[in-house]
Amino acid sequence: MFVIEEMRSQFNYSLTSTKSVFMSAVMATIVMRLITDQDAVVTVTQYSHPNLISLWLYLILGFCFGAIGILFNKMILSTQDMYLKIHKNQRWRFVLIGLFLGAVFGALSIVQPDIAFSGIELIPEVEGGHYLMGGLIMLFLFRTITTLMSFGSGAPGGVFAPTLALGTLFGMVFGLASQQLFPGLMIDPGTFAIAGMGGLFASNCKSTYHWHFISH
Repeated sequence: MFVIEEMRSQFNYSLTSTKSVFMSAVMATIVMRLITDQDAVVTVTQYSHPNLISLWLYLILGFCFGAIGILFNKMILSTQDMYLKIHKNQRWRFVLIGLFLGAVFGALSIVQPDIAFSGIELIPEVEGGHYLMGGLIMLFLFRTITTLMSFGSGAPGGVFAPTLALGTLFGMVFGLASQQLFPGLMIDPGTFAIAGMGGLFASNCKSTYHWHFISH
């Protein structure tokens, strides 16, 4: 369904095309699992349900992600416009941009891989409490920049995993801040990190459809 949604403007909505997409998606999953394993792609800690008196904090976190999602999508559109002004749909400019981004992210993958990679490996580390608040804030800011640089360029790669990582980072920062401000609530910051993982992705998708509707 995601493939069809992504190709909605070019997809041939016939039974044969739909069957082909479903068969290829199933076979791709089977092959991937045979090559790798059956474990979850992202492994996080299993928490008990949060205290009822702390649920209002999750509501505030949701409002924060609503605002962040709109701002994030505005920044993506602005970044795409910036790249358009640079490459002007000329192939050699595309190549130069690709070489530049490849060099930058290649260097970052050696110097600071937490900023350069997709973020899937970072999620368990953040949720497990292996970073201090200052480090989480810096990672969130730098990963926002690198996500905009890579996704805004139009290079194939997507924004799914980076969005999950950004949501986890912000959720963990929110959880640590809430733990310090309200010590009596017995807050576990990791639960906010997991909530943030889905929160930013949901907000990002919702605001993406909103801007797509407006633009058309």
